[in-house]
Amino acid sequence: MLEIFRFIIIIASLAGFLLSFYIFRKKRRQEQMTCPIGSDCNAVINSEYSRFLGIPLETIGIFYYGLILLGYSAISTANTLSFPTILFLLITISTLAFLFSAYLTIIQGVVLREWCSWCLFSAFLSTLIWSASLASSGSDFVAILKQNEGVLFFIHLIAIALGIGATTIADIFFLRFLKDFKISIEEANILKIFNQIVWFAIGISSFAILGLYLGNINIAFQSPQFIAEVFILTIIILNSTYLTLVVSPRMIRLSFNNERYESRAQDKAKKMAFASGAVSLCSWYSLLALVSPFSINLDIHRIIISFVGLVIISVAVSQVVHNHIESKAKSLGY
Repeated sequence: MLEIFRFIIIIASLAGFLLSFYIFRKKRRQEQMTCPIGSDCNAVINSEYSRFLGIPLETIGIFYYGLILLGYSAISTANTLSFPTILFLLITISTLAFLFSAYLTIIQGVVLREWCSWCLFSAFLSTLIWSASLASSGSDFVAILKQNEGVLFFIHLIAIALGIGATTIADIFFLRFLKDFKISIEEANILKIFNQIVWFAIGISSFAILGLYLGNINIAFQSPQFIAEVFILTIIILNSTYLTLVVSPRMIRLSFNNERYESRAQDKAKKMAFASGAVSLCSWYSLLALVSPFSINLDIHRIIISFVGLVIISVAVSQVVHNHIESKAKSLGY
């Protein structure tokens, strides 16, 4: 049975590799793509979301599917490989790819409001590979996770560091960009890159927490710190979803311009941009405090109450900063 799942992975990864290369070739030749479902595939694959951290998605797909194809082909043909270690790496990569494909599918449906059949097929292949990867590990999956608890915790720390760094720098840049009381297209694109880094950190952290939970399923939810981590990460995901789906598409219009009679919707968008940045910053630093070596002798209720209190204070401070910038803009005649 395990051989069947690995065969499925090899076939799916080969199909994904060929699909990614097909899109890469079409874009390089600037040829139009036909969408079997009648949508506008070209609008999706050439959109501003067709790159992640500056790398074209089809290039990422070529490397991902190629790596999975080589990895599982090697496992299927060589008996001298360290299976637990290689399986852990391949499952990690396929899980991150599955989360990434889910993120891109949401972008298509909610932000772009266009469906690309080739992109949806790639998401299906990514989901198939992830599911088959878990199935192919058999009963050894939990054991593999327990053997790599240290690695998972290190991955979690790296993800938190990325989240803190990207959020902190993005907030600093956001305030610096507002010195002229507007957000330009170039500045909005810079902020979008930091938002993508945050999503990358969310994906890694989610995988690490899930792995640590499954490896210690009997004791995980008896730990107040672990429950708090899951709660705070959920807040980060919800807040980042709002930033990506609502705030970012309106970022170009987030301008403190000469026309002072702006609508309530515009003013609300500005305030929510400040508030979301504050929530993100507070949440990531709270997550760092929970995984620090210093023990936190509080029950889950006190931890959650303390976190909510910090969020409320952070949001309040962000609104004070927003009002100060708005007042300064008015005094200068903007």
